[in-house]
Amino acid sequence: MKSNEFYIFEYNSKESVKKYNRILMMLFQIPLLLFILFMIFYPIVVDVLKKKPLPYNNPWLFLIIYPVLIGISGIISTIVHELGHVFFGIITGKSFYDMTFLVFTIEYSKQTKKFHFYYDDSYLKDFVAVGKATMVDKNNKYNPFNNIIYYLGGAIFNILAWILLFIFQGNSILSLMMLYSGLSALIPFRYISTTGGFDGYLIISTLFSPKAREMYKMQHEVAKYLFAGVKLTADEIFKISEYLIHSPYLNNQCLAYFLLAEFYLDNRCFEKATYYVDEIKEMKKILLKGEAFWYNEDEIKRLEDNILHDKSAFEQ
Repeated sequence: MKSNEFYIFEYNSKESVKKYNRILMMLFQIPLLLFILFMIFYPIVVDVLKKKPLPYNNPWLFLIIYPVLIGISGIISTIVHELGHVFFGIITGKSFYDMTFLVFTIEYSKQTKKFHFYYDDSYLKDFVAVGKATMVDKNNKYNPFNNIIYYLGGAIFNILAWILLFIFQGNSILSLMMLYSGLSALIPFRYISTTGGFDGYLIISTLFSPKAREMYKMQHEVAKYLFAGVKLTADEIFKISEYLIHSPYLNNQCLAYFLLAEFYLDNRCFEKATYYVDEIKEMKKILLKGEAFWYNEDEIKRLEDNILHDKSAFEQ
């Protein structure tokens, strides 16, 4: 696809996006990780050269405990990162939907006004990351500036935590992992067959690509309808779904099917609602590993249950 825009904002072949991500990994992510590991282990190497004992006075204990501490610090850094997104999402007019760490998810239900906790290994299994936070737009207009603040929220919390930890602890494992979590999230990695990517990509695409902003605006409208209870007219529904279905990105097509299934369910067209639920299920076969998080089993089950319930009530 030819475009005057920088190619990273356009739909590309899977191989070209993989190549782009590999370049970013070699140029930024691996050097950053090596730098963080160097800062963690440099004091230990110096102590060894000075013939000082290793931490815990036992080399085997050191080899076991230190990687565990790095892993735990990475998880804590991720929690802080996602809380940053939640905080800045709230102050920019979004509402909390769910948050996942490893295999545990906390979700807020507007219907019951309660938080629900459940086990979900799909996100970790796809190995997109060890955590995510989902915020839903309320009945407000799409604002690119607000979204950029929201995307930056995770990195801001990580950097603030790193500064505070550095002041009180110096270069501890936790402080350095905070720094790594914040900076690595700003590397503009792309998802391969769906829109968006890491926080850094969402920021630069929002800033520099009118086409990306238009697409994010459409996704914003769908989220309001599906999750915030904001009603759209039939004309708006069909205009948005037409745009998304003809998008080359798989997640846009999946989102359009969710939108149409919900719309036809609201209007008691149960056969058409069922048709689009089946279309969503077909998407699972083609969504790539690492991107199947767009396929929401709970939302599909909710749609199917509502179709059966409303259809039964309507026929009575």
